[in-house]
Amino acid sequence: MAAFLDAMEVPAPVKAAALDAKPRVDVTVDGNTINLKMSGARGTLEQSVTLGEVFDLKNPITGGVKKAVANLEGDKLVLKPGEESPKEPKSVYEVCDGKLVCTMSVGDVSCKRIFVKA
Repeated sequence: MAAFLDAMEVPAPVKAAALDAKPRVDVTVDGNTINLKMSGARGTLEQSVTLGEVFDLKNPITGGVKKAVANLEGDKLVLKPGEESPKEPKSVYEVCDGKLVCTMSVGDVSCKRIFVKA
């Protein structure tokens, strides 16, 4: 994950906090709207997206806000930032073996966060 945070150009204090984080993610679905609620030591971040529509993507690590689009690709939820934000991660959420797996990538660097159902 350290290489991924370096690719995002995350400042050292934020990087240290992110490496120690043990966030929790709650996902709810209402038609074409998906709500993600991420909770951790740095607070709670809520993100609501409507499939196929541009939205303001809040980065849970840096707190920055950029434009992005959410789509389903098969059984995966893909949050993809606009081309004007090359240092923002593309995030792919999928359920594998009863766990929520989030694969984040910036350029050719990626990392995975695995969330176990509470």
